[in-house]
Amino acid sequence: MIDTIIVIGKPGCGKSIMVWYVSSLLLEDGIEAHYVSDRIELENGILADTKGARKQPDGSRIGKHGKLIADGPPGHRKVHVLDGKILNHVHKSMIQNIKSRDPLLTSIMEYAIGPDIDFGPGKEPLRQSTAHLIQWLQDYRLTKRVFIIDVESPLAIRQHRQYARPDAMAIETFRAYFPDGGEMTKSDKAKLGSHYYQFKNMEEDNDAYYSEVRNLYDSRIAPKMRIGKGGGN
Repeated sequence: MIDTIIVIGKPGCGKSIMVWYVSSLLLEDGIEAHYVSDRIELENGILADTKGARKQPDGSRIGKHGKLIADGPPGHRKVHVLDGKILNHVHKSMIQNIKSRDPLLTSIMEYAIGPDIDFGPGKEPLRQSTAHLIQWLQDYRLTKRVFIIDVESPLAIRQHRQYARPDAMAIETFRAYFPDGGEMTKSDKAKLGSHYYQFKNMEEDNDAYYSEVRNLYDSRIAPKMRIGKGGGN
Protein backbone atom coordinates (compact mmCIF):
# COMPACT_ATOMS: atom_id res chain seq x y z
CA MET A 1 0.00 0.00 0.00
CA ILE A 2 1.14 3.56 -0.74
CA ASP A 3 1.80 5.79 2.27
CA THR A 4 4.06 8.40 0.61
CA ILE A 5 3.58 10.43 -2.55
CA ILE A 6 6.77 12.03 -3.88
CA VAL A 7 6.35 14.87 -6.38
CA ILE A 8 9.61 15.31 -8.26
CA GLY A 9 10.72 17.79 -10.91
CA LYS A 10 12.93 20.77 -11.53
CA PRO A 11 12.17 24.25 -10.15
CA GLY A 12 9.46 25.96 -12.17
CA CYS A 13 7.90 22.75 -13.45
CA GLY A 14 4.77 23.00 -11.28
CA LYS A 15 5.53 20.73 -8.30
CA SER A 16 3.89 23.03 -5.78
CA ILE A 17 0.52 23.14 -7.50
CA MET A 18 0.68 19.36 -7.95
CA VAL A 19 1.25 18.98 -4.21
CA TRP A 20 -1.68 21.32 -3.53
CA TYR A 21 -4.05 19.44 -5.82
CA VAL A 22 -3.10 15.98 -4.56
CA SER A 23 -3.29 17.14 -0.93
CA SER A 24 -6.80 18.48 -1.60
CA LEU A 25 -7.88 15.16 -3.13
CA LEU A 26 -6.49 13.29 -0.14
CA LEU A 27 -8.46 15.56 2.19
CA GLU A 28 -11.63 14.73 0.28
CA ASP A 29 -10.97 11.11 1.25
CA GLY A 30 -10.34 12.00 4.89
CA ILE A 31 -6.54 11.90 4.75
CA GLU A 32 -4.51 14.85 6.02
CA ALA A 33 -1.05 14.23 4.58
CA HIS A 34 2.13 15.42 6.29
CA TYR A 35 3.96 17.79 3.92
CA VAL A 36 7.76 17.60 3.53
CA SER A 37 9.65 20.12 1.38
CA ASP A 38 13.29 19.73 0.39
CA ARG A 39 13.44 23.49 -0.19
CA ILE A 40 12.47 24.26 3.40
CA GLU A 41 14.86 21.64 4.74
CA LEU A 42 17.65 23.02 2.55
CA GLU A 43 16.96 26.52 3.85
CA ASN A 44 17.15 25.24 7.43
CA GLY A 45 20.45 23.52 6.67
CA ILE A 46 21.94 26.68 5.19
CA LEU A 47 20.67 28.78 8.10
CA ALA A 48 22.57 26.46 10.44
CA ASP A 49 25.64 26.46 8.16
CA THR A 50 25.79 30.28 8.02
CA LYS A 51 24.89 30.94 11.66
CA GLY A 52 27.47 33.28 13.12
CA ALA A 53 29.02 34.06 9.73
CA ARG A 54 29.96 37.68 9.13
CA LYS A 55 27.49 39.60 6.98
CA GLN A 56 28.94 40.51 3.57
CA PRO A 57 28.58 44.00 2.02
CA ASP A 58 25.64 42.73 -0.06
CA GLY A 59 23.88 41.43 3.06
CA SER A 60 24.60 37.76 2.42
CA ARG A 61 26.24 35.31 4.82
CA ILE A 62 28.61 32.60 3.61
CA GLY A 63 29.11 29.31 5.43
CA LYS A 64 31.23 26.26 4.74
CA HIS A 65 28.69 24.58 2.43
CA GLY A 66 26.12 27.23 1.56
CA LYS A 67 25.28 30.89 1.17
CA LEU A 68 22.30 32.74 2.68
CA ILE A 69 21.58 35.49 0.16
CA ALA A 70 18.46 36.87 1.84
CA ASP A 71 16.48 35.71 4.88
CA GLY A 72 12.71 35.52 5.01
CA PRO A 73 9.83 33.21 5.95
CA PRO A 74 10.23 29.45 5.34
CA GLY A 75 10.09 28.61 1.65
CA HIS A 76 10.96 32.19 0.63
CA ARG A 77 14.59 32.48 1.66
CA LYS A 78 17.23 33.03 -1.03
CA VAL A 79 19.95 30.43 -0.65
CA HIS A 80 22.80 29.04 -2.73
CA VAL A 81 24.75 25.83 -2.27
CA LEU A 82 28.55 25.85 -2.44
CA ASP A 83 28.84 22.07 -2.59
CA GLY A 84 26.46 19.11 -2.40
CA LYS A 85 26.72 18.29 1.30
CA ILE A 86 23.57 19.95 2.67
CA LEU A 87 21.12 19.09 -0.12
CA ASN A 88 22.46 15.53 -0.42
CA HIS A 89 21.83 15.06 3.31
CA VAL A 90 18.33 16.55 3.02
CA HIS A 91 17.34 14.27 0.14
CA LYS A 92 18.72 11.08 1.67
CA SER A 93 17.15 11.87 5.05
CA MET A 94 13.76 12.43 3.43
CA ILE A 95 13.86 8.89 2.03
CA GLN A 96 15.32 7.33 5.19
CA ASN A 97 12.51 8.87 7.23
CA ILE A 98 9.88 7.04 5.16
CA LYS A 99 11.28 3.73 6.40
CA SER A 100 11.11 4.74 10.06
CA ARG A 101 7.65 6.35 9.87
CA ASP A 102 4.39 4.57 10.69
CA PRO A 103 3.02 3.27 7.33
CA LEU A 104 -0.50 4.09 8.53
CA LEU A 105 0.41 7.78 8.25
CA THR A 106 0.48 9.52 4.88
CA SER A 107 3.09 11.98 3.62
CA ILE A 108 3.46 14.05 0.47
CA MET A 109 6.95 15.22 -0.47
CA GLU A 110 8.21 17.93 -2.78
CA TYR A 111 11.61 16.86 -4.13
CA ALA A 112 13.64 18.86 -6.65
CA ILE A 113 15.75 17.00 -9.21
CA GLY A 114 18.40 18.12 -11.68
CA PRO A 115 21.74 17.08 -13.13
CA ASP A 116 24.51 15.93 -10.81
CA ILE A 117 27.03 18.73 -10.25
CA ASP A 118 30.78 18.34 -9.65
CA PHE A 119 32.27 21.13 -7.53
CA GLY A 120 35.86 20.03 -7.96
CA PRO A 121 38.52 18.48 -5.71
CA GLY A 122 37.77 18.34 -2.00
CA LYS A 123 34.08 19.20 -2.38
CA GLU A 124 31.11 16.85 -2.22
CA PRO A 125 29.28 16.56 -5.57
CA LEU A 126 25.61 17.48 -5.73
CA ARG A 127 23.75 14.19 -6.26
CA GLN A 128 20.31 15.33 -7.36
CA SER A 129 19.56 13.14 -10.39
CA THR A 130 16.71 10.65 -10.10
CA ALA A 131 19.22 7.78 -10.23
CA HIS A 132 20.12 8.47 -6.58
CA LEU A 133 16.47 8.69 -5.52
CA ILE A 134 15.71 5.31 -7.10
CA GLN A 135 18.80 3.74 -5.53
CA TRP A 136 17.80 4.96 -2.06
CA LEU A 137 14.25 3.67 -2.52
CA GLN A 138 15.64 0.28 -3.46
CA ASP A 139 18.23 0.25 -0.66
CA TYR A 140 15.49 0.88 1.92
CA ARG A 141 12.96 -1.38 0.16
CA LEU A 142 10.45 1.43 -0.30
CA THR A 143 9.51 1.16 -3.99
CA LYS A 144 6.09 -0.31 -3.13
CA ARG A 145 5.35 2.21 -0.37
CA VAL A 146 5.77 5.29 -2.55
CA PHE A 147 4.11 6.73 -5.63
CA ILE A 148 6.23 9.12 -7.70
CA ILE A 149 4.66 11.89 -9.76
CA ASP A 150 7.29 13.24 -12.16
CA VAL A 151 6.35 16.76 -13.30
CA GLU A 152 8.20 17.88 -16.43
CA SER A 153 8.42 21.20 -18.29
CA PRO A 154 10.97 22.53 -20.81
CA LEU A 155 13.69 24.83 -19.50
CA ALA A 156 12.26 27.95 -21.21
CA ILE A 157 8.87 27.45 -19.54
CA ARG A 158 10.42 26.67 -16.17
CA GLN A 159 12.62 29.73 -16.33
CA HIS A 160 9.68 32.01 -17.15
CA ARG A 161 7.60 30.61 -14.29
CA GLN A 162 10.46 30.71 -11.80
CA TYR A 163 11.36 34.33 -12.42
CA ALA A 164 7.70 35.37 -12.15
CA ARG A 165 7.23 33.79 -8.71
CA PRO A 166 7.30 35.99 -5.59
CA ASP A 167 9.12 33.14 -3.81
CA ALA A 168 11.56 32.47 -6.68
CA MET A 169 14.90 30.95 -5.73
CA ALA A 170 18.09 32.89 -6.27
CA ILE A 171 18.73 33.36 -10.01
CA GLU A 172 22.35 32.20 -9.64
CA THR A 173 21.12 28.94 -8.08
CA PHE A 174 18.53 28.27 -10.78
CA ARG A 175 20.98 28.88 -13.61
CA ALA A 176 23.84 26.90 -12.07
CA TYR A 177 22.05 23.84 -10.75
CA PHE A 178 18.75 23.33 -12.55
CA PRO A 179 19.26 23.19 -16.31
CA ASP A 180 18.00 20.09 -18.13
CA GLY A 181 19.46 16.78 -16.96
CA GLY A 182 19.04 14.19 -14.24
CA GLU A 183 15.72 12.89 -15.56
CA MET A 184 14.24 9.44 -14.96
CA THR A 185 15.61 6.72 -17.24
CA LYS A 186 13.51 3.97 -18.80
CA SER A 187 15.13 1.35 -16.59
CA ASP A 188 14.38 3.35 -13.42
CA LYS A 189 10.77 3.89 -14.51
CA ALA A 190 10.51 0.11 -14.95
CA LYS A 191 11.72 -0.42 -11.37
CA LEU A 192 8.78 1.65 -10.12
CA GLY A 193 6.24 0.14 -12.50
CA SER A 194 2.69 1.25 -11.71
CA HIS A 195 4.01 3.42 -8.86
CA TYR A 196 5.26 6.05 -11.33
CA TYR A 197 3.51 8.65 -13.48
CA GLN A 198 5.04 11.31 -15.72
CA PHE A 199 3.06 14.53 -15.93
CA LYS A 200 3.83 16.93 -18.81
CA ASN A 201 3.09 20.47 -17.62
CA MET A 202 3.34 22.59 -20.75
CA GLU A 203 0.67 25.26 -20.37
CA GLU A 204 -0.91 27.48 -17.74
CA ASP A 205 -4.29 25.72 -17.99
CA ASN A 206 -5.34 25.02 -14.41
CA ASP A 207 -8.59 23.30 -15.38
CA ALA A 208 -6.79 20.81 -17.64
CA TYR A 209 -4.07 20.36 -15.00
CA TYR A 210 -6.58 19.57 -12.27
CA SER A 211 -8.58 17.23 -14.52
CA GLU A 212 -5.49 15.12 -15.27
CA VAL A 213 -4.44 15.10 -11.61
CA ARG A 214 -7.94 14.01 -10.57
CA ASN A 215 -7.88 11.15 -13.05
CA LEU A 216 -4.39 10.13 -11.92
CA TYR A 217 -5.46 10.16 -8.29
CA ASP A 218 -8.69 8.22 -8.83
CA SER A 219 -7.22 5.58 -11.14
CA ARG A 220 -3.64 5.08 -9.94
CA ILE A 221 -3.16 6.43 -6.41
CA ALA A 222 -6.37 6.04 -4.38
CA PRO A 223 -6.77 2.30 -5.12
CA LYS A 224 -3.32 1.72 -3.57
CA MET A 225 -4.05 3.63 -0.34
CA ARG A 226 -5.80 2.77 2.93
CA ILE A 227 -8.65 5.17 2.21
CA GLY A 228 -11.58 4.72 4.52
CA LYS A 229 -9.47 2.72 6.99
CA GLY A 230 -7.91 5.57 8.96
CA GLY A 231 -4.95 6.14 6.68
CA GLY A 232 -3.26 9.45 7.37
CA ASN A 233 -5.25 10.14 10.51
